[in-house]
Amino acid sequence: MESDISLLVGDIAARRLVEGSKQLVKWHVQQTTNLALNVAEYFTEEKPAIARSQNISAFCGDVGDLRDAMDRLENRVASLESRPLKV
Repeated sequence: MESDISLLVGDIAARRLVEGSKQLVKWHVQQTTNLALNVAEYFTEEKPAIARSQNISAFCGDVGDLRDAMDRLENRVASLESRPLKV
């Protein structure tokens, strides 16, 4: 690409245009990344509309623990119901 541009504007100018274009693209990508990170931080910290992955993992673990505890409780109740009542 640089050689094609050099036919129009010369070697030095073509080199600077290509390097400037690369830097512009790099800057644009960095700014887009920064914007995405800032928006994500805003929605997780300032206005918690999005849950963090750590919080979701902890919640899922708690739900699993609760399910296991409920299974144990149901089994215990079932075993108590099957025993004869002593008066």
